[in-house]
Amino acid sequence: MNNNLLTLCVILLIIISGCGKKEESKTTAVIDKQTTEITAEELAAAEKAAAVEKAAAEKAAAEKAAAEKAAAKAEAKKLAAELAAAEARANKLAAELAEDCQKVYNLSQELYRAGKFIETMEILETTLRMEGCDEELNSKAFYLIGWNYANDQGKLEKARAMYQRVVDSFSPGLKYVDKAKRRLAGYKINDLAEDAYDNGGFGAAIALREQVVKEIGYDKELKAKNQYLIGFIYQYKLEELDKAKEAYQKVENIHPKSEYVNKAEQKLETL
Repeated sequence: MNNNLLTLCVILLIIISGCGKKEESKTTAVIDKQTTEITAEELAAAEKAAAVEKAAAEKAAAEKAAAEKAAAKAEAKKLAAELAAAEARANKLAAELAEDCQKVYNLSQELYRAGKFIETMEILETTLRMEGCDEELNSKAFYLIGWNYANDQGKLEKARAMYQRVVDSFSPGLKYVDKAKRRLAGYKINDLAEDAYDNGGFGAAIALREQVVKEIGYDKELKAKNQYLIGFIYQYKLEELDKAKEAYQKVENIHPKSEYVNKAEQKLETL
């Protein structure tokens, strides 16, 4: 009987021990499940917090960019206003300078009409030193100085140099640049006539000088010179005195103020 009781006690202990392990296992599973649930909640909370932070940062960056864009736009508007004001001031100054240049030019023309050729050139040269004068007006001033040298003072080389200056200094296509080129063409033909004469081509020299005389747009003084030299060639190289006389008589009609008028008259006295 004692043995049976002992056996029964052992069986009870085994059952109690098994139940305890089973309960312990159940408790551990519950704890693991709760731990997993807590970790998921924390992760979700962290992700949400990160998303909120990112959204806040993006919003702040967008607001900063918008503010910088607005500031840049305001600065650009301010700069545009300043540039417009500066341009207006520049235009006003340019208009005032142009008016002054025109006044100086007008004065030169009054002096020219009064026969004061030297004074005219001095006034025209003033426009060349003035800042802001229109290129068309300056080219005209240069051109007229050349014209004055040739046709009022008989200084053909100075005139030629001034015409060349017009061509070299101002934009192609300007009215007085084209007129200067036209004047220079006459001097080039004159050069060809001199070359022909120097090489004994007296007939060719006469033909070239006649071309200078007939062409429109050449200096009257240059024409008078060439007309005189036509007579000179006829008289001294070809010995055709009647043609020489006829050539000399035409000089005055070309340019009465020319120094070649007196020279032609002196030659006529010898015929």
